Amino acid sequence: MAVEDQKTNADKFTWRIENFSKLKATKLCSETFLAGGRKWSISIYPKGNGTIYLPVYLHSIELETMPDGKNVDADFTLTLVNQINAASSLRKCNHDLLCRGKKKPFPLGGRGWGFPSFVMLSKLLNPDEGFIVNDTVTIEVRVSMEQFTDQSDSASREAMNPEQRSAADDQSAAVVLNSATEGPATPLSNQVASPASLAETTESSHSSRSVRLTSRSLGAEISRLNSNMKSSGTDSTSSLLQQQREAMVEFLSMSLEAIYHADSFGDVEEVALQLADHPTAAVDKTHLKGLLTELKKGVSGSMSVIETSHAVEASLLQMSEGMEARLVHRQKQLSCLEGEVMRLGQEEKKLEAEMWEIIARKARVSDQKKLTADELESTSQEASRELEEVKEQSNKRKRASENRLIAQENLAQLNASWKLLKDTLGL
Repeated sequence: MAVEDQKTNADKFTWRIENFSKLKATKLCSETFLAGGRKWSISIYPKGNGTIYLPVYLHSIELETMPDGKNVDADFTLTLVNQINAASSLRKCNHDLLCRGKKKPFPLGGRGWGFPSFVMLSKLLNPDEGFIVNDTVTIEVRVSMEQFTDQSDSASREAMNPEQRSAADDQSAAVVLNSATEGPATPLSNQVASPASLAETTESSHSSRSVRLTSRSLGAEISRLNSNMKSSGTDSTSSLLQQQREAMVEFLSMSLEAIYHADSFGDVEEVALQLADHPTAAVDKTHLKGLLTELKKGVSGSMSVIETSHAVEASLLQMSEGMEARLVHRQKQLSCLEGEVMRLGQEEKKLEAEMWEIIARKARVSDQKKLTADELESTSQEASRELEEVKEQSNKRKRASENRLIAQENLAQLNASWKLLKDTLGL
């Protein structure tokens, strides 16, 4: 497709979500921001929207197309910022998203493109991973826009001959069906959010294969229908017919999940059967209706399995988180108890060592006591003997004193007699 009046703008918006783990809302939308002169917003499902993943979508907040009939082609990159290591931030973009072999203009009217399985909630809510810090999650989006008109594409298509247009439309229909069931990013309407794609649910693999086979058959029928109608040239420019064909192409550009959630299978069937009623349509209407019924039944069955599986996964995730929390609590208890046992063991060893030291000291004191008692007895005996000796010496001293006194008295009498003799002699 030729590009007319192309303008490119690149803008970045950062959305900081505080108290993330305490959010109660099922769906959360950012404030509206400007990028490339247009209004945008981001939406997330903090609780997973029935899955174990965090869905993240980018919306174009516009109700009409650009002036002069121009649509918007926007490339975008959504980034879940790793607040511990920026190099580990998780980025996803729409570069690989193709529709009918080319990038699809960004849907307007509040619809958006995004990722229903952007990151596992358990990984997001694990502080060690770095995506949530202080209960705050940061999401960045970078939008690069190109404005273009579809008139040149229409002109180039009209320049084709009927056979070329038929081949091109057949190829487009096949690409749309592939991208509808296996595309990496899923459109989100303003009413519903698309869950994980069918290919991501192992429980519904059999149903998914059946749905894909049926959708390919339906695509072939519709492509053949369009081809026959265009090649005939009858009423191909009819306004009503053109609207019906554009409506069917728009349905084919949607994912089966989006059609299921929007409850639009009745609309798809109505438009397809109206096209089949066209006089130039060489299509077995009964066969087409059977294919549509089989497709609706297959998708309904697959989505039922997916929704049930999501509910089971969510329940198991909650149980697992509860068990993990209890396990962490038990591990903390075990760690505390192990520390207490180790402390008590060390204290026991210390007391045991002190006890043996006391026993040894007691033995030493007992021996010392015995020696002291023996020494006391020996000393007591010696003291008794010495006391007896002291008493004996005291008695001897007393007798000596008495003898001395007697001798002194005798000497005094003798001195008196001597003096008397002296006086008698007159000398």
